[in-house]
Amino acid sequence: MTTTTDTAALVEAVREGDLSAFDQLVQAHQDAAYAYALVLTKNTAAAQDAVQDAFLDAFLRLPQLREAAAFRAWLRRIVFKHCDRQRRRPRPTQEVATPAVAAADEAFEAREQRARMFDVIEQLPEHERFVVALHYLGDQPVQAIADFLALTPSAVKKRLHSARKRLRTLEETMTNVPAQPFAHRIQLFLAVRSGDREVVDRILTERPDLLETSERWTDEEALAGGFTLAHEQTPLILAAGLGDDDMVALLLERGAQPDGRCTCDNDETALWAAARAGHHVVVDRLLKAGADPAATNHKGYDAAALAQWRGDAALAERLGTAPGASEASWSLVDPARDRLQTGIRALDLWMPIREGAVVRVHGAAETGLTVLLAELTAAVGAAGGITLWTGWQRHPWERRELSVLAARTGVDAHTEVMMRPGGTARGEVLPEALKRLAELRANKPVVAHVIFEQEGHASEVEAMAPQLRDAATITFVVRPWRLVTKGELDAPDDTGPFDATIVTDPRLAAQWIFPAVDPQRTSSRLPDTDVARRARRLLADYAALDPQLARDVTPEDTPEAATTVARARRLLACLTQPFFTATPDTGWPGVRVSLGDTETEVAALLAGAEDDTEVAALRYRRG
Repeated sequence: MTTTTDTAALVEAVREGDLSAFDQLVQAHQDAAYAYALVLTKNTAAAQDAVQDAFLDAFLRLPQLREAAAFRAWLRRIVFKHCDRQRRRPRPTQEVATPAVAAADEAFEAREQRARMFDVIEQLPEHERFVVALHYLGDQPVQAIADFLALTPSAVKKRLHSARKRLRTLEETMTNVPAQPFAHRIQLFLAVRSGDREVVDRILTERPDLLETSERWTDEEALAGGFTLAHEQTPLILAAGLGDDDMVALLLERGAQPDGRCTCDNDETALWAAARAGHHVVVDRLLKAGADPAATNHKGYDAAALAQWRGDAALAERLGTAPGASEASWSLVDPARDRLQTGIRALDLWMPIREGAVVRVHGAAETGLTVLLAELTAAVGAAGGITLWTGWQRHPWERRELSVLAARTGVDAHTEVMMRPGGTARGEVLPEALKRLAELRANKPVVAHVIFEQEGHASEVEAMAPQLRDAATITFVVRPWRLVTKGELDAPDDTGPFDATIVTDPRLAAQWIFPAVDPQRTSSRLPDTDVARRARRLLADYAALDPQLARDVTPEDTPEAATTVARARRLLACLTQPFFTATPDTGWPGVRVSLGDTETEVAALLAGAEDDTEVAALRYRRG
């Protein structure tokens, strides 16, 4: 194990983007983490999974670690958290083949199979099990154990002495089995994402079994670390979706299955991922390697259907199909109402805005926030425009991830990504973006701007609100991703320097009501229309009956309550809208609705009309 000083230096190096430093951290601490996890989970597979997840969690959360020298104790808490998750996860019954402890004392000679070793260790009190496992299984010195468990060296020695005395009374014997290397799986996917073929080649030489493994991290961890949400992809599917032809070639050469599928709900193949993102060269390589062009995802979309969805004539021709019809053009302005219209019913109803508006975007993880931004970008593209995505880059892969998001949602042709390092001096990023916006507006009828704010830059963005208002047709300022992850719905009561506020609602997202736009907290400086005011009041009355906005009419309801619930549910169904950018995932063709039609439909519902939309349509993505 490294010293505290060495560990702190490695932590700082990782924060600066040095992936090899993280590899060294894992190598230095994996044995101790595994031994600790083994005691907590009592299961080798669970311990391995917990440590793998813990190291990825630690990597993603390094910016949140205040003191680099406190890494060991911090890692221990993360391992404990993931062990707790593993203990709650059901596992198939199997014989426990557990690595055991080899005692330093000669009285401990190997006599029993390792399957019985855990029974021996299990008889020790928990506080002694930890130090025994770390010292013998993890091969950690006393000082390192003290650091890891936040104990004094004297306390560690006492526990080891007591544990040896207990073990000498047992008639079982222990054998030592080396801990499993956990760096490989984590580093494999980081290397694929970074395009580092040398590291991928080295890892697969040592661990060829990882060729068909899947990436896995929680949505919370992904957002905290700047990753895209994990799709449980294999390395080949990930590389194909990134459009990394050299990496795809390496993985195929290593024996990756061209038609291997992800373990995600979407049931994707590498060809499917490449076609969705429009990576022609990768599509060609996979077809030559024998990939099946007829393979579909869980909604029945094959590669040809994806080419048609993208409107990519060249890709459609490669796949032997006729190009699909182009998306109908869209006007971002409703002249009759002097308003901008996004085509998204919930936004146009709750957030009336004029050209030049600067909109603050608040949301929580798992509320469809990135898809909503992609759909807004698609509406700008349909109006003949382009959207500039601007941000401060905390990690070296973040720009690439935004580009992948644009490609995966089919808006890459209408998107330009401008990311700058997080350490960029105050006052440099936004002026550069404003200059680029001016260049874009010289050639495009509509230019939108999405700013992915970084913590510490809020005042900079707020101070430039007037310049932002003049720079684009519409601007969206998205609050920092760490706050998105935490789900802090801290949208202010007033809009401050912004013209409007979008807030996404976890209550609606939990019911798969998308877009999950909060009807009470999404607002604008412009006054609501009469239709919007009455619609808000209806949903407020519904929330008074059920704060979760989830229940249907019950036999106990009064006639007034039954009317409120029925109309509110129909209103939510009306506002549940399939997106063009999510069509391959949902199987539903996208819908864009004019501001006038939205007001007409909602007014009819408020008047008691029976909407054609089934309330069951609230299940937007299930099934």
